[in-house]
Amino acid sequence: HRVVGRAPGTPSIALAPADPIGELAAREVVSGDHLFLDSGTTVLAMAQALARRYDEEHIENVKVLTNSLILTDILTPFCKVVLIGGEIRTERRDSCGFIAEEMLKRLHVKKAFLGCDALHFERGLMTTDERPARMNELIITQLAREALKTARLAAVPGCLVRKFQNE
Repeated sequence: HRVVGRAPGTPSIALAPADPIGELAAREVVSGDHLFLDSGTTVLAMAQALARRYDEEHIENVKVLTNSLILTDILTPFCKVVLIGGEIRTERRDSCGFIAEEMLKRLHVKKAFLGCDALHFERGLMTTDERPARMNELIITQLAREALKTARLAAVPGCLVRKFQNE
């Protein structure tokens, strides 16, 4: 494990060795991004890779919305993190439920990195707990609506639309 520096007066946190999926996901983040990071081991690896990028590269002004208590510990020394509230699942160290869902409805993100227990080709992302499944559904719906609005604006003659993905 490698230790990444923190703000003066705060303890360092040991980061696990690089995970290929987490590393690839972290490379999708650019300065100025507003992200939702779900809980789970793959998203944890992504957050660790993102912390390494902050430590090694010039990346700034990233804002993270998360339901993961673990990710707040990793990312708060590097970027603004908003922890959504709700019922705490102690076994997963995350929040979910009605309060978390209501917060998700009111906050905007440009990109989301979601964990899942399985992927079904017809039904999509699958999980063993309906509470985070509902949260993921809200985030995916929000991003799809934003993409549709952007596509509609792009179709209007003379309208300049800034691309958010793959800038």
